Amino acid sequence: NGRPAQSFTKTYDYDVKYSGESTEDKLKRFREKVREETGREDYIYLVNSLEDIAWIFNLRANDIQDNPVQYAYAAISRNQVWLFTGSSVPEGWLEEEFPSMKEQICCGIYRKDCICREGYPVVLMDRSRISFDTWEYYGNQNTKRIHVENPSTRMKAVKNETEIRCLKDALVRDSVVEVNFMYWLKQNIGRIPMDEVSVADHL
Repeated sequence: NGRPAQSFTKTYDYDVKYSGESTEDKLKRFREKVREETGREDYIYLVNSLEDIAWIFNLRANDIQDNPVQYAYAAISRNQVWLFTGSSVPEGWLEEEFPSMKEQICCGIYRKDCICREGYPVVLMDRSRISFDTWEYYGNQNTKRIHVENPSTRMKAVKNETEIRCLKDALVRDSVVEVNFMYWLKQNIGRIPMDEVSVADHL
């Protein structure tokens, strides 16, 4: 069909010194939000939006060009988490991200249909962020489907102190690069050949 083959790149840990919050703590807040919204304890919440998985699990990769995300699915229950990734998680990731609950994490190999699993009496999904195939699959099972907005969508929009500090540091570094570039441009425009490509390469 002309589409490029799906590729899986090395997965790396987005350190807590940059994220400001471990995955364990994020999952506690995630579950609390689900409980507040639904009042349920007997559920599986399915996540397949890549940016949400990257944020929840503090994992990054380069499976999609120019985007630091990986192909992955996740299923979150009250006391268990299943994470399916194309590449194995980094060494030491479980110990760092789940200091007191690593035994609750099950990691598996990513497949197109790995999120389609039987035996869930209640499945929660955000219909605006789940694949149509997944929604339809559970509609054909003896499963109760409930639309619940993905809690991490709003959670990741509110930055913690560490994230704010890192954003400010990044802006300062970006500003230095921009000032240096503008100085170079003003000093050399009209003096040396340049076009959009050569200027982009210099930058």
